[in-house]
Amino acid sequence: MKSQKIDTVFLDRATLGPSDLSPLEKLVGSLKTYEITDEEDVASRIRNAEVVITNKVKLNGKNLLKAKRLKLICLAATGTDNVDLDYCREAGILVKNVSAYSTTSVAQHTLNLLLSYVHNNHYFYHYTSSKEWCRSPIFTHLEKTFFEINNQSWGIIGLGAIGQKTASLAEAFGAYISYFTFSERESEYTKMSLDSLLASSKIISIHCKYTKDSHHLLNRNNLKYCEHKPIIINVARGATVDEYAMAEALRSGRVEAYLTDVLSQEPPAEDHPLLAEDLRDRVIMTPHIAWASEQARIRLLNGIINNIKEAIC
Repeated sequence: MKSQKIDTVFLDRATLGPSDLSPLEKLVGSLKTYEITDEEDVASRIRNAEVVITNKVKLNGKNLLKAKRLKLICLAATGTDNVDLDYCREAGILVKNVSAYSTTSVAQHTLNLLLSYVHNNHYFYHYTSSKEWCRSPIFTHLEKTFFEINNQSWGIIGLGAIGQKTASLAEAFGAYISYFTFSERESEYTKMSLDSLLASSKIISIHCKYTKDSHHLLNRNNLKYCEHKPIIINVARGATVDEYAMAEALRSGRVEAYLTDVLSQEPPAEDHPLLAEDLRDRVIMTPHIAWASEQARIRLLNGIINNIKEAIC
C-alpha cells in the first residue's frame, strides 16, 4: 500500500446509513463524502479523485471524461449496471464490486416478507395496539387466519447464493423446492421451466440477476399460468416484474399477493400501480432494505476496503 494519501470520493454516502466509515478513511487518508450526488454534479465531484465509491450514482463516459486521475471505481453494491464498463475498460479504470455480502440478509428478508403477509402481522398489531382485544368476550380472535408453509410448493427464480440460501430456509419450514435458472446450474432441487414453476408453485421468490433476459421476466404472457394463486416475493430487481401486469394479476385473483422490496423506479411515483388503494391488503412493500442488515453493511464496507487495498498498491 502506498504511504501517500489516496484521494477518494464517496458519491452517495447516505445509501449506507449510519455506518462507521473511519476504517475506510484511515486507509485512504483523504475521503470526501457526499450524502447524495445529483447527475449534474458528478463530473465536478470526481474530477480530481483517484478512487470513486458509488452505490447508485451513474458513472458514464460523459461524467468520467475529465476524471484523469481516476484509477478505481468501487461499487458499494454487487450490481455494476450503473457504470459504463466499456468506457472504463478503454480508459484503464478498474471497476470492482462486492459480492456475497448480503446473501444472509436478503434471504432472511424474503422470509420476513412472507411471514408478515401469511400471519397478517399488520392486522393483528392494529387489533392489539388499538385495545380491541381488551374488549373481546373470548381469549382469541380468528377473523384472520394463516396457513403453514410446511408441504407448500415454493418456486425459486434464480439459484445463485441468495436463491440457495432462501431455498435452505424454505426447506427448513417444510416447503417443497423447485427452481428456474438461466444458467446450467444443477441442484438437488427440482429444476423446471419458468412456465411450469409458475403453474405449480404456491410461493414464488425472485432472486435472479437483472439482465436483458430477466427484464419483465414475469409479465402478462406468463402470469396467466399461475394456477395456485401464488404469493410472489421480489427481492431481486423491480424491473424483473412488469408491475402493471402484476397489478392486473392481483385484481383478477390470479396472484394472491405481491411482496416486494424493489421497484422499477425507486423511490416510486405516488401513482405507482402497486400503491393503489384497492391493493393495500395484497401488497407488502419495503423500501429496498433487504440487503442492509447491520452485519451486511459491515461486510460491504470491508469489501470496499479490500478492493482498494488490492487495486491501489
